[in-house]
Order: sequence, then structure tokens, then C-alpha cells
Amino acid sequence: MINVTVPKTEYNLLKQQAAAYRRFVAQVFENFLTDSVKNVVDDFRQTDLYSDSFLQDLEEGLADSSYLRKYDYQAPKATVRKISRRASARPKMA
Repeated sequence: MINVTVPKTEYNLLKQQAAAYRRFVAQVFENFLTDSVKNVVDDFRQTDLYSDSFLQDLEEGLADSSYLRKYDYQAPKATVRKISRRASARPKMA
């Protein structure tokens, strides 16, 4: 392992950025993966931004995911359907 010396202010900034990134990623995955495969694919379909081929691949990939096999939607239900509400709030692209 190589040691690198950085000023304490830069180190603290990097620590804050890493913590913010971890919180962001945790929230993204929590929101995305608490819905059933069908609900997630339906949310994507409702945006009219994705091809049928992509949606089919997405459905197959989510159905085969190790996350699904491990947790089987045991996440808290309070976060379910947040993506759908966000997607429907966005204006449709022409």
C-alpha cells in the first residue's frame, strides 16, 4: 500500500464527499429495489422513454438479480412507489 499525505482540510472534504455519496447510493437502491419487478418495469414503461426491448431486458435482469433472491422485497414499505411519483412529476420529452 502506498501512503499519500494530504492537507487535513482536503482530507475532511474527501471524507464528507464519501459520506454524502454513500448516503445517496443507499437511498437510490432503497427506493429502486423495494418495489416488485413488475412495478419497477411499469414505472419505466410509463415514462415512454424506453424501448420494449430494453424493458424486457430490464424485467429479466431484475427477476434474475441476486438482490431479489436474497431479500425478496423485505425492505420497509414506506419507501415503495417513490420512483413512480417522481417519474410522473417529470415533463415528458418530445
